[in-house]
Formats: sequence, structure tokens, C-alpha cells
Amino acid sequence: MLKIKPSKQLQIVLISLVFTFTINAQVGIGNDNPITTLDVNGAIGLREGGTLDLATGNNDNINLGTPAYSVYRIVQTGAAGTINIGGIAPIVNNSVNGQILILQNTTTQAVVIQHEVPGNGARRIQVPGGQDLILSGQYSTVTLMYNDIQNRWIIVSHDQNDYGKNIQSVVGSNLSTIYATIDPANTPYILMTDMTLTFTPKHSTVYVNFSASGYVNSIINNTGLTTRPTLINFELRNGTNTEATTITLGTDYDDVTGVLTSWNAGFTMFPISVTPGASTTISIRWRGETLLGNPYPSTTNPAIICDPSTDYLSHRNLTIID
Repeated sequence: MLKIKPSKQLQIVLISLVFTFTINAQVGIGNDNPITTLDVNGAIGLREGGTLDLATGNNDNINLGTPAYSVYRIVQTGAAGTINIGGIAPIVNNSVNGQILILQNTTTQAVVIQHEVPGNGARRIQVPGGQDLILSGQYSTVTLMYNDIQNRWIIVSHDQNDYGKNIQSVVGSNLSTIYATIDPANTPYILMTDMTLTFTPKHSTVYVNFSASGYVNSIINNTGLTTRPTLINFELRNGTNTEATTITLGTDYDDVTGVLTSWNAGFTMFPISVTPGASTTISIRWRGETLLGNPYPSTTNPAIICDPSTDYLSHRNLTIID
């Protein structure tokens, strides 16, 4: 049994194993009582080998260089597009067992780890389930180990940054209200209370879900007169850019039943292009239109109300799937 201080290099351990110990020897690094063949009391460091410059399309015979390292960052050369990895050369072809390789996708493009690509021989990769593995998000990683019995790389772990790992959501709980106007062309959109999310996306596309309901207080000029149906416009924004709009009918007072009726509006899984790693703000704005009333602004016009705190007709929520 041998104790080697943490400051000694791993090379000393390997030399000792070859020349000093039997096949059953146990080696401790930083401890006096190793319980496995190699027992390390402390952290293990893996040096990075820099970048792998891979092109769009197939990369079937990737050379890790000399010396080969255990960690590499994937960068893209040439035009943007999907990067396919079908073969990686081990340190010694067909004769190295347990070589560890960690790859990080630093691009905004998908990196596809291809399963058993024909023609790559012992450089091929076995992917769990026999299906290609897609590293779809920036900074996603995959860890591979070489097996010289199978003459293949096998995937030990991966983080393909699936959608749903970075969900952002907010639910409105207070009053949000605007007043309808007879001149919508000159009426600005107003930020809907609580309907703003600022986050850092992991994908280049996120999906927005928005839902809201409420009612229209249709009294005109405090005279007891009711307007005709009011229209409500909604605007989905990415920062200062308008991504989409929708419109709904905010029905007025129901003369038949004598009660207010609700309006409903929303966006479902609307895709928005974003920059992974960059702070992004998604918001909902709204405005109202009416046929009877005053130009903007006027608090005597029909009030469009969404008040979940007091009204059973009202709700609003904004969810982003990333």
C-alpha cells in the first residue's frame, strides 16, 4: 500500500503501478487507507484541450490532437447549421479502454451525436436507444467513454438542454384596467399589469403562452347609457419589438340576462426567436376600442377590467417555455 501526497503528479502513481505493485495493489492519493484500486482523497482535475472547430454537416473522423485532452469546447467554422458528430479518433485506435471525453456545445446551433455511423469503424459512437442524440441548446454537454471491447465510444451522460428546464411564469393577482376609445389609431398600447417576464433563455426559440379574461364596464359618460360591443387588442412584445397581436370582443351589458359577460383572449405556444444567454424581456400590452365614447384618454369611456383579486370573471397569466 502506498500513500502519495496530493501535490504529486498522477504520472508517479501510474509508474508505481507498473513497476512496484502487483495486480492487486491499492493506491491511495491523499489517504493512508485506500479501499479501491485507486482511492483519491480530494478533487480530480481534467485539463481542457481548447476548442474543436467543427463544420456544418458531417464530422466523421475528429482528431483530438496530440496530446489528447478530456474536455473540449465545440465551435463552428463556416456557415451556420447543424453539426453532426459521427466519429472520434481515440488516443490509440482500438486499444485504449476508459478514455473520457467531455464535449460542450458553445454554438447556438444543434450538435447531433450520431449513432453507429457506417464507415467510421472503431471511431463510431453508441447512443442510448439507438437514436441520434441532439444537443439542442447552447452550453449543453455530453460525456463519452471509449470501450476497447466493443471498439466504440459509449455515452456516459448528457445534458441536451431539453425544453421545459427553464420555464418562466407569472400570474396576475391585482387590478389591471384600461379605457376604450373611439380613436384606436391614436391610442397607445398600455402594459398589462404583472404581464412582464425578464429572463435568460437557453434556446434560440422560446414559446409563449398567455391567457386573460375579464369584463367591460360599459357605462358611457356616467349617463347610464351602454356602448355597443367593445374590442380589446393585445400585443405580444419581445423587448421593444412587436411579435404578434390578437383581438377579442369585450361584450357589454347583456340586456337579456341583466348581467355582465366576460371576454377571453390569449396566445398559445407562440414561437419567438431570442439570443441564448442574453437577458430577454417578454411582455403583454393592451388597448380598447369602442363606437360610443370620447377620444383617448377618457376615464368616462367603457372600462376594460381584469381584476382576479375581486372578480370571478377575471384571470391573467403569462408563461414562457424554454
